[in-house]
Amino acid sequence: MDPYGFTRRIQISRSNPQIPRPVTHFIRKAIHTELKFPKVKKNKSIQGKNRAKLARLELDYNKIWKREKVPECPKPLLYTYYALCGCIDILYEDNPIDRFWFLETIARMPYFSYVSILHFYETMGWWSIDDKLREEHNREDMVEGKHLLIMESLGGGSRWRDRFLARHTAIAYYTMLLVLYMVSPRTAYKSSEMLELHAVATYTEFLEQNKELLEELPIPIVGQRVYGPSVYNLYQVFWLIAGDERKHATSMSKLSS
Repeated sequence: MDPYGFTRRIQISRSNPQIPRPVTHFIRKAIHTELKFPKVKKNKSIQGKNRAKLARLELDYNKIWKREKVPECPKPLLYTYYALCGCIDILYEDNPIDRFWFLETIARMPYFSYVSILHFYETMGWWSIDDKLREEHNREDMVEGKHLLIMESLGGGSRWRDRFLARHTAIAYYTMLLVLYMVSPRTAYKSSEMLELHAVATYTEFLEQNKELLEELPIPIVGQRVYGPSVYNLYQVFWLIAGDERKHATSMSKLSS
């Protein structure tokens, strides 16, 4: 049994779990899910106690900005970055898990957009199919997807507002990056580097502010599948996630230089 018991929203085909159902099925399912999405109920079980501890987690965004070092970049990109992060600070001031769920939803989009353009270039004969760049971005996308599943298992995305905002922002961000990557790949990579550095600063500050409490909280089942049985509390999980984000930031920095 999962130590938190949050409902996961994974659509699986009964006839063949390896492929998705037609889009009409997902539209009907999404409407039904949003209309009758289960509310989080407080209880005195182990799951209820763990959820109560999650609610005590804190994150001071002012300390994030003191920690973060924003790399040099074009002014329009910098202003866009500050505007996005400022909105996130306001919306998720008292909800670090929801903040992380939002960020991880957004974090997948750059790699997906880069792969889309590279695939198009391959089709047009402008880029080598054997090149390792698309493979690298696919791996990064999968890692961010695993982070997202962990945040969801901790209750991230439980509110309709968060789901609506994150998903529509992700689509808009994906579209913007498609254009940016075609016009200036280095600028697109710089934007990803900034986003990943922000994630590193955010997770690191979160670890410092909540060390004792995170060490008391158990790892969700999906976290065990991602990081293995040697990881047994949330502090270790978030430490490993911060390490993943640091690797991505380093990779993006090399590509943007």
